[in-house]
Amino acid sequence: MIINYYYNCLNNLELTDNKLIKKGSWDSTNIVNVKFVKEKEKDVEKIKANYKLTTTVLFNLTISTGDKNSTDICGSLTRNVLLNY
Repeated sequence: MIINYYYNCLNNLELTDNKLIKKGSWDSTNIVNVKFVKEKEKDVEKIKANYKLTTTVLFNLTISTGDKNSTDICGSLTRNVLLNY
């Protein structure tokens, strides 16, 4: 699933072993939107569900190349998945 993909990618960042990266953090927001739809097939009413998962990952890194030189890098990545049942 998409959440596991993001978690595995970010979890593999070895922040403690890299001497240039002084600190780093990440966070994620997951939103599930469910819409129920009534459908009629051959005089039988069925209820189906449409799911939309939106995941946003936010990250921040501070990189230092010397005593006075440092750079902050931050960003986000958003992905959507649609499922119909």
